[in-house]
This record gives sequence, structure tokens and C-alpha cells, in this order.
Amino acid sequence: MYPDYEKYFIKFKKGGQSSLFDNPEFQKHITENVMNSLNAIFDNLDKEDKLKEILNTIATNHSKRNVKKQQYETLGKVILEVVKRGLKESYTTELETSWTKIITCAMEHMGNIAGEK
Repeated sequence: MYPDYEKYFIKFKKGGQSSLFDNPEFQKHITENVMNSLNAIFDNLDKEDKLKEILNTIATNHSKRNVKKQQYETLGKVILEVVKRGLKESYTTELETSWTKIITCAMEHMGNIAGEK
């Protein structure tokens, strides 16, 4: 997957940087935007209308960058792998099942919107 996906983050790619992860703007995008979006998804799991609104907004924002359905599926896998690595021995089968269900549903919803565009 990586570094193939760097082409989708051109606005973050700066000369002299070997990786997107060397760019403070990209790091800020991950820590603020991505993490805030994940928090919003989890905080609204019991509020279907609000959850759909959040996912629709994310999908609409990313459709401007031509993100396709398959890329959401890949992103979901990446998120799950990051969670697994981050939690290390705390990562249980129960957590894996929960995270997988939530992230898969979110990515499918956004991917379906991407497929409609």
C-alpha cells in the first residue's frame, strides 16, 4: 500500500522529504482530522442520523480528491492494522471484532458514496 498512496497527498509532499510522515502538515492532518473523525464516528455510534452525516461529510470531502471505493477498503485495513500495532498485547479478539465491524461499516458507507459519484 505505502508508498503508493503518497500520490493522493500531493499537497503535503514537499521537496527534500523522503516520506509524507516527515511533513508536519501531514502529521497534523492525521492527528487532528483523521483522529477527530474517528472520535466522532465512535461518539455517534448510537445516533444513526448524526453518524451518517459525519460519514457523508468525510466522503464528500474526499470525493474532491477522487478517492474511490477500493481506496476506502484499503484505508479501513490500514486503520485496523495501526490500531492492532498501537494496542499491542492489549489488542484482544473482542476488540478486533468490534473495531473491524465499525471500521468496515464506515468504509463501506463512504465507499458507496464514492461509487455514486
